[in-house]
Amino acid sequence: GLSPSVVRSVTMFTILQIAQFLGKESTQNHSVILCAFLMVVVDPNCVIDIGFQLSFLAVLGISNFQKRMENWISPKNKILRFLWSNTCVAMAAQSLTLPLTLYYFHTFPNYFLLANIGVAVISVMSMYLGFAYLFLCGVPYLGAICAIPFQFSLKALNRFLEIIASIP
Repeated sequence: GLSPSVVRSVTMFTILQIAQFLGKESTQNHSVILCAFLMVVVDPNCVIDIGFQLSFLAVLGISNFQKRMENWISPKNKILRFLWSNTCVAMAAQSLTLPLTLYYFHTFPNYFLLANIGVAVISVMSMYLGFAYLFLCGVPYLGAICAIPFQFSLKALNRFLEIIASIP
């Protein structure tokens, strides 16, 4: 019942972990292909799911183009390097998903770079706060205190996406 992108993510992570455990080196593309094969064997209809198609194309774009794009510019500043790296991830994913996006939705996502950079920054913060909350939620008072910044970060992420969506 999970979305194809979640199934892909978990399956690929499992494949990569099994390969590492067995001492085998698995390339990203081989893992993507094996993952797609396993998903199609389990549910042949998943191939026609837009989420399946976009998820796999995005991962293939990132695994094949992101590092090459990052080499175009080498910022010395850590913040600029972080922003450039996330920009490259967004452009690499967009490079292969664009044709399907145009086909299915008949529009180009104009603000994808801005949205991805903002989501990257806020979601990293939310992830760390979420892990802290997960580990501390059982501790009286400390869990409740930890929940406040975690909740704030999730609301900030939603608000940021609302602002991006409202731009003409």
